[in-house]
Amino acid sequence: MRHSRIVASLTCLLFLCLAGTAFALADYDHVSPGRGTDQDIESAVKNCLADKDPQQAKFVDVYSFKGHVFMVGEPALPFGVWAERAAHYVQDTHFVTAHWFPPKTSDPNADPALKSAVVSRLNPVMRSPNRIEVEVWGGNVVVLGTVQTPEEVAQVDKLVKGIPGMKAYRSYVMTMEEALKAIGNPSTLYQK
Repeated sequence: MRHSRIVASLTCLLFLCLAGTAFALADYDHVSPGRGTDQDIESAVKNCLADKDPQQAKFVDVYSFKGHVFMVGEPALPFGVWAERAAHYVQDTHFVTAHWFPPKTSDPNADPALKSAVVSRLNPVMRSPNRIEVEVWGGNVVVLGTVQTPEEVAQVDKLVKGIPGMKAYRSYVMTMEEALKAIGNPSTLYQK
């Protein structure tokens, strides 16, 4: 009798552990029904930043790829630090990466032309279902997004490097598979 109670208790405990694991994994499944879309996440982060400081929020662009939020811009340092922390608390955000430039880095005379040149070069990989975003701040090019294959990730780098007028280049482009694997395990990304 005592043995059957122990077995029943252990079985119940095992069931609860398995159910908890399944629930935790479902929580990280960004594509499951009822989860916010990337556009919902981007809007929520932007609204959060604008509620805190509408003026500083103008200097931050926000993107989400499968719940991995990227913020790029030139806010004042205290606001940038606050924005990174705040974005973590937005529903359905799994991980946050910020790429900040010193305030007043952007060059309104040269940046739009450089961005246009980068987008034009990336045209071969900027097709659905790929999603690639380009940011340019003072000649510094940041490319973000998801593509289908590792070869396309390499192609992005090859297409962008060597564009005239570019001071620096940073790529946050990943495959869709990497984006989905990183949910709940962000340390696997960006070890280039």
